[in-house]
Amino acid sequence: MLFAALALGISMPSHAQDLSGRWRLEILNAKREVVTTFTVRFTRDQAQSCLALVNPKTREDLKWRKLKIEAMSTTESTFYPVTDPLAYGIEEGTLTIGNVEFCDGYALLEGGLAVQPVHGRYFTLGVAGSVDRGSFKLSKVE
Repeated sequence: MLFAALALGISMPSHAQDLSGRWRLEILNAKREVVTTFTVRFTRDQAQSCLALVNPKTREDLKWRKLKIEAMSTTESTFYPVTDPLAYGIEEGTLTIGNVEFCDGYALLEGGLAVQPVHGRYFTLGVAGSVDRGSFKLSKVE
C-alpha cells in the first residue's frame, strides 16, 4: 500500500514472490485498452531513486531494485514514461513498479502478488497529489 510520497514502505522480504525469468507488463488506460507493453526482468541491482523508501513499521531505510526492460511497444508515448528507467519494490505482498529516478511526477503501478497474473492500478504521484490513470497486468513469460 502506498503510504506517502516520501514514506513509501517497500521491502524485499525473504519470502517474496519468485520474480525470476521474463515477464510481460501491460499498462492499460481507463477504457481498459492496452497502451504500453514491456518485456522485463526483475533484478537484485539497487536502483537510484529520488523517492525515499521507509518501512513504516520499522522506520528502516529501504532500496528500490532495477527493472531490466528487454522490449517495449506503445501506442501513446505520453501515457506512461516509456523512456525512463524503471524500478520495483515489494512490501507485504504488494508489488510497486515506477519511474523513481527523477524527482516528482512519479508514474507508479501497484498490485498484490498473491494471484497470477498480477493485476493492479496505474497512478501518478506528485506534489499535487495522486491521479488514477488506468491499470496494469503482469504475466510470467518464461
